[in-house]
Amino acid sequence: MSKYNWVEIKAKLKEAILALPHFFRNPVQGMRQLPDWDWPTLLILPPAFALACGMVKNLIERDALGFFTDILISPIASVVVTGIVTGWFYYGFKFFFHREVAFRSVYTHIVFAAIPAQVTNIGTKFLPPINFLGLAMSIYLLHIGFVHNFTLDA
Repeated sequence: MSKYNWVEIKAKLKEAILALPHFFRNPVQGMRQLPDWDWPTLLILPPAFALACGMVKNLIERDALGFFTDILISPIASVVVTGIVTGWFYYGFKFFFHREVAFRSVYTHIVFAAIPAQVTNIGTKFLPPINFLGLAMSIYLLHIGFVHNFTLDA
């Protein structure tokens, strides 16, 4: 029997959604003080955010087929890509920096650092190079989070 029930997960998700505006106000400080969420929250909130960004993008572009395919593709792609990138960084820390870090902590960093890339993806129809700006912001936030929270050399 699972130790989580739907009421607890819903309460944790509400708490997580209410934490996002603090991150949006100051992302650099937000990367330095990331919440310690449990796995159900980490596996539900990012796909929901990716789904919301994808749906807004397709509404702006008036792409009905993209809207309905994003309902299936965005959440799955979000979890898969985040998991792959997390594994890459986790083993990179382990083998290159000889540093033991928690997999969930690296996953949390990747989730929050990906937010600017997901948000700027909405405006690609009007300004295609904006993806590069979102990617640069995501890499910068990831660097800030890793250096500050894992005490790496800058």
